[in-house]
Amino acid sequence: MMSFFLVKSSLEDFPCALASFISRLEALLALDNVELKAALESYQQVDSSRRGPYRAVQLVCVLIFVVNSLTQSLETKESTETDETESSGQTQYALAATFTCMGRVTERCLKGDCMETCPLLPAVLVFVEWLAGILDRAEAHGTDGRVTSSISYFFGALVDLLNRFDQNESEIAPDNTPLWEDHELRGFNPVSHAHTLLDFTSDRECIANFDNRNLRRFSRIFDAAMKIVYKSNCTRNWILYDQVERKFDTGKMVKNLDEGETKVASPASSLKLEEPSQKTDGSVKEIEDTILTIQPIDRRKKFSFL
Repeated sequence: MMSFFLVKSSLEDFPCALASFISRLEALLALDNVELKAALESYQQVDSSRRGPYRAVQLVCVLIFVVNSLTQSLETKESTETDETESSGQTQYALAATFTCMGRVTERCLKGDCMETCPLLPAVLVFVEWLAGILDRAEAHGTDGRVTSSISYFFGALVDLLNRFDQNESEIAPDNTPLWEDHELRGFNPVSHAHTLLDFTSDRECIANFDNRNLRRFSRIFDAAMKIVYKSNCTRNWILYDQVERKFDTGKMVKNLDEGETKVASPASSLKLEEPSQKTDGSVKEIEDTILTIQPIDRRKKFSFL
């Protein structure tokens, strides 16, 4: 699927490729935690000491790399108007694919025998911490309504996950000990901001046991979500947090009756709520229909990237 963005190719067949990928991803995520953990291993035949959900983290890294590359290419001064137009079309596809895939991964964390042992939690943490730093940029390049529905789908899944956490676990004392995924992704620039305060010389037990220190992993997912809640430079608050109920909710656009402005409601807001114009449950059929309705620049032309 990602090859559509990394080589010179037409995006005409991308909706079908994405739908096929999602179907295969669903089959993988249908496994129970034990089977899924084994399926996500990458190095059994090479180095038996390297254990962990590598394939899930690798998927997230590829998605992050593609989105970063496309959004940054639009910001370079050397880009021509034609390049910007073509890259904008690619970026819409990439954003829709990324948030749809990560919505699936996040939903899977809620299923299975025990959420605390789900091998997908490291991938979710990596994605949410990265997203907290670039959400405004993603919004700027994904203004199409169909892309917005994919983003809403992901945040709906994230809110469900956050509300399953024990809120007391999010209040554990600050800890600068790196987790398994931090060690694996050290040096990967798009997520380096999450590693700034970590001490990689400290306890290295996590390297051999990815599900060690899950309380800290939950706490960091919570912290990243709160950064998204309070981001003031975003055009929309995608998630809200009720301090009284200690619950997350998806953001709703509201209209201020006095000022005639559209804003985001707080949980206690008295403003008139307006339901989002589009919703998605992430079904394969809806995914393909959503991507198909993202207007391509010209399907007869080859998109050039790299």
